Amino acid sequence: MGVAQENFLREASTPINVDKLEEELSSHPDRNFVLYLCNGLRQGFDCLVQGDISESKECKNNFSARSQVKVVSELIKNECQKGFVHGPFQSLPFANYRVSPLGVAEGKYSGKKRLILDLSSPHDNDNFLSINEMIDKEECSMSYVKIDDAIRIILKLGRNSTLCKYDISDAFKICPYLPSQWPLFCFKWQSFYYYYVRLTFGCRSSPKIFDTISQAICHIAEKNYKIKNILHLLDDFLTIDHPSEDGERSMAIMMTIFKRLNIPIAKHKTEGPVTCLDYDFELYTDAASTIGFGGYFQGKWFSSYWPVNLPTLTENSSMAFLELYPIVVAALLWGHLWPCKKILFWCDNEATVAIVRKGRSKCLEIMKLMRQLTWCAAQFNFHFSAKHVPGHINQISDALSRFQMTRFRKLPPRQSRTLIYAPVCQK
Repeated sequence: MGVAQENFLREASTPINVDKLEEELSSHPDRNFVLYLCNGLRQGFDCLVQGDISESKECKNNFSARSQVKVVSELIKNECQKGFVHGPFQSLPFANYRVSPLGVAEGKYSGKKRLILDLSSPHDNDNFLSINEMIDKEECSMSYVKIDDAIRIILKLGRNSTLCKYDISDAFKICPYLPSQWPLFCFKWQSFYYYYVRLTFGCRSSPKIFDTISQAICHIAEKNYKIKNILHLLDDFLTIDHPSEDGERSMAIMMTIFKRLNIPIAKHKTEGPVTCLDYDFELYTDAASTIGFGGYFQGKWFSSYWPVNLPTLTENSSMAFLELYPIVVAALLWGHLWPCKKILFWCDNEATVAIVRKGRSKCLEIMKLMRQLTWCAAQFNFHFSAKHVPGHINQISDALSRFQMTRFRKLPPRQSRTLIYAPVCQK
């Protein structure tokens, strides 16, 4: 890859047809919302960083990137070709900038490798706050759709309701950053510099910003094209039709909307109309490393402090182990309810998701948990997988892991009033 020249205009870019989007939103009741979304797509979104970078800082890449040189080089090349990243440069065209560590994680659906920019680095550094530390966590909090919402609609419409699901390709990266904030999203690879010009995975504000597009799509589908039941979780959409209605109509309309707005769709992840989707049940878990862990499943829940005899692990393995622990607890508690079912665990730790999907880890203690999870699945005859959910929207389990019961009671649509005591996983 040759060295890039900084000879292009510093302008925001997006594949979305913003004029068509604005036209479709002409009757939207919240004009400030429409203005924010369309201006953001045209000029770039404010990533909500508070304060300025007074001096430059460069952080070392994570081991997951340094140990996969060929993979990272190819991923960077693809990001540049798609226009998500500018580079390579021998030096950055900014006076002050932040170079954050690169990491590699598996995609939440395809299992393919993807780049992660670790914007929470440097950690515990009083002299240099990380990019994420400079973004207000509360300002980026958001509510999200739950499996109970879909179940409630299906129960109302009746047996053999038809379902269609859709997935936006490249998700966050169809949204541009303000050009003035490009210096916040730099990285370095093999002595060359690069920077992101589109929303990055790993940035605290990315889910909140991207969700405005999904909200707009749902509004357009409902108000302009009479789609009666549509739900979304970030880049995933689900339409539900009455058994007497034509699910093909919803599929055709949604695909027309995406095409009209020039929003890329992952066609291989689009499914329907069907009466049953991939997973029978979904549940959410979370772990707070210094407090405890929790899990939520169809109104049932558990919340517990950590056992005193947890194994001592390295820093890299510790969080993956802790996030896996409540998943195993959930299987021990509710596995008997899942015979012949497909179970999806939602987890906000990418490493744990990858471990559950692969079924293996180099860490002995993590493998002990995985063997227990696998044995539980064999005992109760259920299949399982895992997908990543951004931490900022995994609010129910986050509240449980921190014993924030008042906050928890305000979140789920329906829940048991009785705490289920979590069993101790086998050592």
